[in-house]
Amino acid sequence: MDPITAVGFAASILQFIEFSWGVITGTYEVYKSTTGTTHENAHISTVVNDLERATDRLISDVEGKTKNEKELCNLADKCHELSQDLSKILKKLQASEKNSKWLSLKVKVASMRKEKEIASIEDRLDRYRSQILVRLNFMLCEQQSSVKVQLDKIQKEGVRMSTETSAQLICLRQELGQAVKALLETKNNARPNEDKKKICSMDICSALSKLQSMSRSLSRENLILRRLYFDNIYAREDTITNAESGTFKWILEEDENESVYSIAANDDSSFYSSEEDDQELVDPSESSSNAEEILAIEKTLADEDEPTPGEEHKIDTWGSGNTPKSPSDAREAEQRRIRAQTRASFLAWLGSGNQVYHISGKAGSGKSTLMKFLCQHSRVRKELESWAAEKRLVFAQFFFWNSGEKLQTSLEGLYRSLLFETLKQYPGLIPEIFPEEWDALDSAILMFESPPFRIAEIKAAFDKLISKRTFPKHRLCFFIDGLDEYEGDSLEHWELANSLRNWASSTDIKICVSSRPHTEFMHTFSDSPNLRLRLHELTRADISRFASAMFEKDFNFERTHLVGYIVETANGVFLWARLVVRSLLEGVGHHDSQSALQEKLNSIPKELDEMFAKLLGTIKPSDRKRSDQMLFLATGDPPGNWLNALAYSWLEDLNDPNFPFSSPTQGYSDEEIKKRHSDLRPQLDSLSKGLLEMVPDTRASEDIFFGYKVQFFHRTVRDYLRDDSRQRQFQGRLPDFNLGEVYLRLSLAELKFVRTKQSYFVLPNSFLRDIFENRHYYWKWQLKWNLFLSREGHKAPFNFAKEASDVLNSYRQLPFSHPEEVEENPGSIRWGGSISTNGESTYLIYRKRLADKEFSYLHFAAWFAQHEYLTLKLSEDPNLAKGNGDMTLLLSASFGDDSETVRVLLQAGADPQDQVNLENQRNPEAKTATVWILFLCLFAIRALTQGPFFERCSLVLEEYLKFGVDTDIFFLLSTCNDRERVSEPPKKEIVLISLEDLVSLAQPKNVDALQTLLRDRAKQPFWRKTSSVISKFLPWTEPSNPITSQYNAIEPKELGHRQFLLHSVCSKTCQLKNDFSVRIY
Repeated sequence: MDPITAVGFAASILQFIEFSWGVITGTYEVYKSTTGTTHENAHISTVVNDLERATDRLISDVEGKTKNEKELCNLADKCHELSQDLSKILKKLQASEKNSKWLSLKVKVASMRKEKEIASIEDRLDRYRSQILVRLNFMLCEQQSSVKVQLDKIQKEGVRMSTETSAQLICLRQELGQAVKALLETKNNARPNEDKKKICSMDICSALSKLQSMSRSLSRENLILRRLYFDNIYAREDTITNAESGTFKWILEEDENESVYSIAANDDSSFYSSEEDDQELVDPSESSSNAEEILAIEKTLADEDEPTPGEEHKIDTWGSGNTPKSPSDAREAEQRRIRAQTRASFLAWLGSGNQVYHISGKAGSGKSTLMKFLCQHSRVRKELESWAAEKRLVFAQFFFWNSGEKLQTSLEGLYRSLLFETLKQYPGLIPEIFPEEWDALDSAILMFESPPFRIAEIKAAFDKLISKRTFPKHRLCFFIDGLDEYEGDSLEHWELANSLRNWASSTDIKICVSSRPHTEFMHTFSDSPNLRLRLHELTRADISRFASAMFEKDFNFERTHLVGYIVETANGVFLWARLVVRSLLEGVGHHDSQSALQEKLNSIPKELDEMFAKLLGTIKPSDRKRSDQMLFLATGDPPGNWLNALAYSWLEDLNDPNFPFSSPTQGYSDEEIKKRHSDLRPQLDSLSKGLLEMVPDTRASEDIFFGYKVQFFHRTVRDYLRDDSRQRQFQGRLPDFNLGEVYLRLSLAELKFVRTKQSYFVLPNSFLRDIFENRHYYWKWQLKWNLFLSREGHKAPFNFAKEASDVLNSYRQLPFSHPEEVEENPGSIRWGGSISTNGESTYLIYRKRLADKEFSYLHFAAWFAQHEYLTLKLSEDPNLAKGNGDMTLLLSASFGDDSETVRVLLQAGADPQDQVNLENQRNPEAKTATVWILFLCLFAIRALTQGPFFERCSLVLEEYLKFGVDTDIFFLLSTCNDRERVSEPPKKEIVLISLEDLVSLAQPKNVDALQTLLRDRAKQPFWRKTSSVISKFLPWTEPSNPITSQYNAIEPKELGHRQFLLHSVCSKTCQLKNDFSVRIY
């Protein structure tokens, strides 16, 4: 009995007790039966029927296993016996009374309470009530209760994802626990109040039923939301610097102090007097560029008060009565006016507007900081709630980031994030958006952890959400930052902009976006000042406030009248101002003179790229190598896209060729980690001139070993340093610093020095396993090791797989090293993985039930193409090439799409006809399959979908054909759409194609070699193109089953015009449906 079922079972027992108590005490009321019987005319037969229904709920087909479950089952049996006794009494009364209406008889029943038979039932009910209350109190409150453990688990995951249902569950559990305790206390009173007991008991019954329903719903919600969630869903937002010193408050609040007049008034006019460009700075009115800038600002403004469309609004900046003293003052006055207008229009959009509100700004103007500020500000939510009115607000945000992982730069990431944020706040939509998945979770308990949704499923679900357009009880608002950081090209940017505009055409959906002023976005979104904000034209006061706050932190502030020039020169680019302030603060700290600071300020380039070059050019020659190593390391693509900050502390250790190979596998202490972090922070700041920064890593905040990562402080820095010319400069100055080797050595060091604990080695905790896996993915894909080794005379610097295997053995043998771990090391690592196919694609999944099997690194290495390591292990034990039924190295390598590893294994004696156990719970008749048939299923999927691994898979097929395998293979293809497919498609929608024809259709690069091998192997075709000989639709057809012709063949040219999915793979003796799971490592 699962714990949630136990809750419902307990509710049924309590309901029966309260029903029976009401009958015995004469307090039971028949309000209305399903047949329309009312309280006044209800006969005793109605009560008898109600009793029978209440009794039926006491029957459970599930045997109790725990002590609590056994007690519940025992109590249910006692209640069942009591029901029979009570039923006999009621039927006896019914027979003895001519008019057996319950309204008249219940008084008689109550009057019989003193009779022995009735009194016995009452006493038993009283005991049973006490027992069920004790059971409930244990189930709901005691730590060792499996019900509490299960509810805590469901609730904890819901809280982690901040779902609405989890908050409701918390309140319900608290109320229920208090009600049970209150009723127990009432029961202990000498003369309990019957009405109070009844009301409280019935409240508990209702709450228990609600608890069971809510728990099951939340469990399903959690499973679906988990398939939407991805690890770095909040990573970009977390890395964005918070708005400093009150900057950006102006967009939501009036600010008396936002004027920057005081800066000009306080600036010492002599500050500019000694400079070569003195005249230009003292009297900007002589600068044509400044005058043009003012005109440009004026031209961007539209007159809100003028009803004529398209008419420009002209500002008489120099009008009499309010004439500023200088063009600089004019710009400040004009900016204050535009800010007030922008604030009014933005607040109006929040509170009552629709469509897309576009925040446009130059690179480095602070768009992402503003978007984060808005997403977190209570005033924004308050205004949006006014817009939602009687409906409930659903607020979701997404931050594109082209420096992050793929999901942070793609539409898939956008869809996943918005769906996740929307559905966790509006869980009632989940059954509508994911109906099949919801129903599947309702009808059966899944035996494996479902993988993340595929992009097609995500897109279909998001389209379904947007296509609703109106919602009965909710309104949706999305904030989307960095549209220009979306990975698509110009055409795809146009498409994204148009999609956003269409999404926001609904009265219940509106969207705020930010981007650089690219044509795709500027032309698609409205240019009305009510729906667009040009940020770089409005940040003068913010830059002033930021610079002033930074200088005021230094005790030498009175010597630094620099803010005015910074504001004038920044041209709205916050990033430039930040770098300038940082550079000047170094001089202030060294007590530089005013003239020295002035000279330094005027020498700083006005363009970002030139400024980056200037900053890095000031690095001392003695520090250049270390600086280059840090910057070069940060520009690459490390395993998992992130490097632990500690990796930068090991750069000097790399000078020792034995590092980290000779280092013991031993976890760092807290003191060692803190010291390394403390030492690294100023080194990063000094050697990168502030272009790199150490920031918290939210992925594993509970362990300071993974507490920080290193990143560029802005996207423009990364773009600058990743330019081809600067990459060549790094490579020229660091000829022996190979990034591939360095990343792997640093990764190995991380695996050796991590502090281990039991939860790291048991699923579903996957953090350390993910790190381990990412390093192998990097080895296999990013590094392109084969190309690296193909250089003449170049040898692999080390055998990464062997080193990783040694680390795993140390994990098993050594005590746990995490300071908070108290458990002893059982010496096991439960990281098992399996492959599941479902009709359209394959995906790697991690099944909970594999947690009871030991992780096989040898098969993991085969999956990740570590053929050198496999060759070494096979030379030590040739029998390893043979399968063990549960797994085979050949299958792991084949599903890993690496032809060289497959060739090594076939030459070592691996057999394609080895049988492998299948783990498909939905097709229990499918017990085993050969490696060859399983691989053919993978190949057909790759061929039909033409995915990224198809060419590699074709090379694996070539190795099998060279080895000599059965080529009398045919594939059954279904024309049904995957999302609409029923359990078995109609036969008329299934067609047949041979392996040779499938190869001809798919046209891999090695098609000629494959066709030659297939023709050489073909002797007597088992099937002809006009028919198929497949028996019944069983997952696996044994030779004893007769084979008959049932399906029509299809020509390759016809196949190319229609959409097909793989149904099954067929050989002479067997048929394997494309719906199975098989263990890989």
